[in-house]
Amino acid sequence: MRTTSRLRVALVATFVSTSFLLTTAATPPLAAAATPTSAQPASPATTATPTDTTPTAAAPVTATPPSGASPAGTSPSASSTSGTSAPSTAPVSPGGSAAPQAAPDTTPHPATTTLADLVIADALRHVGAPYQWGSAGPWTFDCSGLVYRVFADNGIAGMIDDSHSAYEQYAIFRARGLASRTGGEPGDLVVYGGGSHIGIYLGHDRVVSALVEGVRVTGIYALTTPFTAFLHTHLDTRTVTLASTSKRARRSATARRAAADRSTTKPRAILRRTVTAAILRAAPTTTARSLAVLAPGTSLRVLRSTRDRAGRTWDEVRTPAGRLGWVANWLLRA
Repeated sequence: MRTTSRLRVALVATFVSTSFLLTTAATPPLAAAATPTSAQPASPATTATPTDTTPTAAAPVTATPPSGASPAGTSPSASSTSGTSAPSTAPVSPGGSAAPQAAPDTTPHPATTTLADLVIADALRHVGAPYQWGSAGPWTFDCSGLVYRVFADNGIAGMIDDSHSAYEQYAIFRARGLASRTGGEPGDLVVYGGGSHIGIYLGHDRVVSALVEGVRVTGIYALTTPFTAFLHTHLDTRTVTLASTSKRARRSATARRAAADRSTTKPRAILRRTVTAAILRAAPTTTARSLAVLAPGTSLRVLRSTRDRAGRTWDEVRTPAGRLGWVANWLLRA
């Protein structure tokens, strides 16, 4: 009995062991499905890099801008791509940076002045020049010659019809209705004694003219010859650019050189005869010292002429004996 029980236990144990081994052999290994069919060994697996589209709890998704593009909000192109940024109002250069604002115009513009200022400045430059009857410069002047020289040097001699006569200049403006006793403006002409003397008005009752003492600035009513009229040139209303005055200055210098060349040419001798007995004086005035008394019909060589304070003409002459002096022009004839 006891032997049978032991045999029975041994059979049960053998059965259990056999069943376990059969079960283990029938189950395939789990790694066999992942084993490659190629004979080459599998390459080691690499760690995958997470993409921009993979959401994570730690960081929000941000789109990477294209290469060369500016961040959103700095250029109109970035704004249109993102669709979220407001367009920028600042001008943008092609490179994407804000373009500099245009600098203000600092170009200097040519300064302007009036023809009256130029004429007055030119006339005042001749102050101190000696008087010589019939001369229009460049170193000596009579009254109408000063006006002519200044107007010619400034390119406006046509305004006085290129005249070198105070009477003619007065007649020209009077015929145009441009002569009056009031309303003088700088640059106008001033006539005295009905045309026996003329000057250039400076304004503030001052005038520059060629007197017997030379070119001087005086009060408009300071001369012994009575004031007649203003000749209105309207030069104070005509503006010119200072850039053009350099050309005018060159023309003026050329004209002065030409006049100087003419003045060095020996003038043709002028012969006059005394109408009546005439006094040869030391200066062109009736109060000058008497040098000699000339008989009627005396032949005289006239060297130059001038005017006294009263506007009367005197001739510097050489007598047949070679003596120099001044004789009243109204006592001579050709």
